[in-house]
Amino acid sequence: RQIISSYVSEGNFNDAFTLANMLPSLYDLKGNDSIEHLYYIDMLSMHQTLYQQGRNTFQLDSAEKADISYIANNSKGIAGAQAKSILEAVYNEYCAVCPDVEGSAGYKSATTINPDVLGKIYGLDVQVKPNPANQWAEFYYTLPDKVTTGSITIRNTSGSIIEVIEVSGKQGQKLWDTRNIASGTYLYTINSAGYSKTGKVVVSK
Repeated sequence: RQIISSYVSEGNFNDAFTLANMLPSLYDLKGNDSIEHLYYIDMLSMHQTLYQQGRNTFQLDSAEKADISYIANNSKGIAGAQAKSILEAVYNEYCAVCPDVEGSAGYKSATTINPDVLGKIYGLDVQVKPNPANQWAEFYYTLPDKVTTGSITIRNTSGSIIEVIEVSGKQGQKLWDTRNIASGTYLYTINSAGYSKTGKVVVSK
């Protein structure tokens, strides 16, 4: 699936679907795993439609959003995790059933649904300099293809939100004023189009 995701990020959906359609025979998928594969194909088809129409996950129509909600609440594999991530990050909605990622067959491996990994595949990135920071820190970000909006959420180690910084444009920089921020370690997460990447920044006075 990492290879498939690479094809998707390049807009090469022909090879993505060719490889995806080979998975049932390669993994001998049966029963629930076959159903998970269909959910996976549905998500892949949605990405293809968005790509071909020049849209992103912030621009889903009502039918597409309903499909995403259905997958989020019924799939227990990678498709459900992707759908759940989109609903939470883009629409601030939370599915009633969190996907159970235990199991085999590749569709339920926790390493395949890590949002940081998915974000990297789709081109999402963020770096912070200087680190440690004293009076300020600057975030250098890159958003996924065809996406121009997102946010960087900064939390302390207890999970409390310290600040949310809105970002726009394919690439850019955002300054974080740390003059009134206590010394310590903070977590920052960039969210865009249902994908995310998290890192740490130290404030040292």
